[in-house]
Amino acid sequence: MQTLRHTDSNFKKAISQLDRHYHPEAKVRDTVAEILASVRKQGDRAVAHYTQKFDGPKLSPARFRVSEKEIKAAVSALEPKVRRALLAARANVAAFAQKSLRQTWKMKNRQGAIVGERFDPFQRVGLYIPGGTAPLVSTAVM
Repeated sequence: MQTLRHTDSNFKKAISQLDRHYHPEAKVRDTVAEILASVRKQGDRAVAHYTQKFDGPKLSPARFRVSEKEIKAAVSALEPKVRRALLAARANVAAFAQKSLRQTWKMKNRQGAIVGERFDPFQRVGLYIPGGTAPLVSTAVM
């Protein structure tokens, strides 16, 4: 590891030469591109294929949407200690997200034009949450 100090004579040059961007390996980039192209072309069928390939379960697209009844049954089956932990995780994630909410705004600039930003939440989304080597409850909560 190289240590840079602002007092070093070559500090500015050294800082300008730093590459602080992440560059995924070509194999990873190609795999992701293949998956995205497949999902664009085949939709939920491709998602089901990659779910089985990477995570094991064989699901049909009809099983992607979880019913209210299934959610209630799953919540009822939780041990009270686990339910409390999940509720605490949800509260933490919600508090963090609340602080980072973007707000719609507009103003009139000095030339008289109305400028601003508008933020519209999605009404419904689908998520793929891989467990990987360190599955985190907070990832699923998010």
